[in-house]
Amino acid sequence: MFRGRNRGTRGFVRGRIEQVEERIALSATPATITEISVASSSWTPAFTSKLEADGLGTANTLADGSVVLETAYAIPGGADQTDPIPWDNVDQIRVTFSKDVEVQQSDLAITGVTTTQVSVADFDYYPELRLGIWDLSAPLGDDRYLVSLNADGIDPIVDLAGNVLDGDWTDAVSTTSGDGVAGGDFDFSLNVLAGDALGIGVREWNNLLDVYQRAGFDTTSVYYSPRADVDGDGLIETSDWMTIYGDMFATLPSGTPAGVTNSAPSSQSLGYSSITDDTLDVAFSLWNAFDDEESSDSQLTYSIASNSNSGLFDAVWVDSASGNLMVNTASNSTGRAEVVVNAVDQSGLTSQSTVTIDVGRQNVAPSLTVTTTDGGNGLWKIEGWVTDPDDDLDDMVVLLSGLFFARVSVAEDGYFAYAALLDPNAAGFMFAETFDGEDLSQAVYFEIGWV
Repeated sequence: MFRGRNRGTRGFVRGRIEQVEERIALSATPATITEISVASSSWTPAFTSKLEADGLGTANTLADGSVVLETAYAIPGGADQTDPIPWDNVDQIRVTFSKDVEVQQSDLAITGVTTTQVSVADFDYYPELRLGIWDLSAPLGDDRYLVSLNADGIDPIVDLAGNVLDGDWTDAVSTTSGDGVAGGDFDFSLNVLAGDALGIGVREWNNLLDVYQRAGFDTTSVYYSPRADVDGDGLIETSDWMTIYGDMFATLPSGTPAGVTNSAPSSQSLGYSSITDDTLDVAFSLWNAFDDEESSDSQLTYSIASNSNSGLFDAVWVDSASGNLMVNTASNSTGRAEVVVNAVDQSGLTSQSTVTIDVGRQNVAPSLTVTTTDGGNGLWKIEGWVTDPDDDLDDMVVLLSGLFFARVSVAEDGYFAYAALLDPNAAGFMFAETFDGEDLSQAVYFEIGWV
């Protein structure tokens, strides 16, 4: 699956100009969820283009018409929501919000009946598109799933005015989330049954016949159906109908996903620390970083999931009695480590939090350059570059403020661009600012518009 942005399979096409849109003042109206969709890193452009052509999803496009992200399958709201998804390689969840929000990887939890909890490998958020993308560690298997987004935990999803997400959703009824009141987790049922081309909840002869009769047809044929293309490669072939034949009469499991009766712990970042004294034990409060509706802080089980640079430390451990992550740095060590901690509740559901630790080194602030170009008729292109030797640039955003407010994502190579449509007579001062996640930032002052 293609995602532009000059960063492998992620992000935006370099040299882009973002969509021109009305600048709306921050308000007390909370964000809602307007679409949830699924995709696969294995789907081909021919397949995703067919999804869009058949009205099954929409590709995100820029003002100049270039594609940002290939089409995902938009799960319908209402009565068709729980029709089984028929593809065997879905490994991505996308969520579109009604407005720009502050959201992180740990805000999503996916639980199932057979698979208690689905692991997330990576996360990206694109403020221009109000789109969060969670890449899963493995494709979704046949199961009943609950997709949950945090709107009432320790660090809920909020919009830029601080309003908590209005996530309330009624399965098979709702088409967008929300009951008009901020707060309320988003809980969305999603079913997967590979090969169920007809959406009937069982792999059986009618499904097999439907796919078998379409074998040999690609996306250019009127006999092609995306739901019959089980692997999403743009061609219906033997491997597609064999998915059904190899496990005939398989159905969705009975029961409900684990998250229906038990919410996974919510979490917030353990933050950033710079340590220069190797004789001290440094503590990070896990009880402040995690919260669970059904279990107290002391009832959660904490463990170290990973340490990116273990050589920096004499010891890293969890002190269960005090609820702290403890670290002691090694003598004469210098570098940066990211330590990831798991918190598991009494039902086995997990959340993670990460602390970034600099040992014997100084964090370097990002740098930022900005240029503006008059495109005529009030259209201005704002573009520039971010550099930072310490951090992943594609995790950063540039904040634009002054005549209008917007957040712009940064590509892996540091490039960013935005198009602003101003009143032809408007002119004024603007600030561009970027943050590195370790409390350092740089701001650039510039002017835009003609009087």
